[in-house]
Amino acid sequence: MVMQIIFGAVFASIARSKKLSESQIKCVGRNTAGRTLLYGGVAFAAIGAPILLFPSIDAFALQTDVTIPNLDSVGVSTFLVLLVVGGIGIGSLAAGMRRMLKTKKCEM
Repeated sequence: MVMQIIFGAVFASIARSKKLSESQIKCVGRNTAGRTLLYGGVAFAAIGAPILLFPSIDAFALQTDVTIPNLDSVGVSTFLVLLVVGGIGIGSLAAGMRRMLKTKKCEM
């Protein structure tokens, strides 16, 4: 949640510095959210199906030296969140901003 706040603030700062209107900012946000939910859902299903068939996959994790719970290992769930939020979310936001700055039109 903290990262979403930070990315939202960075996005808002960039959008304002590029003089995007409120409707253009909303368009980029809607498109980013839609793509993240769609492709993120596909990624969750693609990784979840094999885990349902072979539950031992979910137990695989790389141990870290951090003694904080949930940071002591990097597993499938951590990878999935990083893929969806980091890869798909940030990638969709960057592509949407480039498209908006180039065309100035809301394209779905």
